[in-house]
Amino acid sequence: MYLADDYLSRKGLRTQVQISFIIPHAKIFPPSAHYSEALAEVAADRGINVELGKELVEVKPAENKAVFKTVRTIFPTSREREREREREREREA
Repeated sequence: MYLADDYLSRKGLRTQVQISFIIPHAKIFPPSAHYSEALAEVAADRGINVELGKELVEVKPAENKAVFKTVRTIFPTSREREREREREREREA
C-alpha cells in the first residue's frame, strides 16, 4: 500500500485513487503493537484507509468490486482473550 501510494503520488494520480489496506487481524502488523501503531499513523497521514478484522470472500471483476466479511481477528487482543475466559467460566458455572 505504501509503494502504491508513493508511485501514484509521484505520477500525480494519488488524488484520483482511494487506497485501502484490509486485513483479518486486529492490527496492521500483528506481531508488534509498537510497529502497528507507527504503521497506522503513516497510513493515516497518507490518507490510506485501513480496515481491520475483514477477510476477502469474493472478487467481482465485472463490477470492479471485492466483497469482504467481518471476521474474528486471528490475533486476539488481551481484552478479547479476557472476555473469552469470562465466557468459558460462565459456561462452566
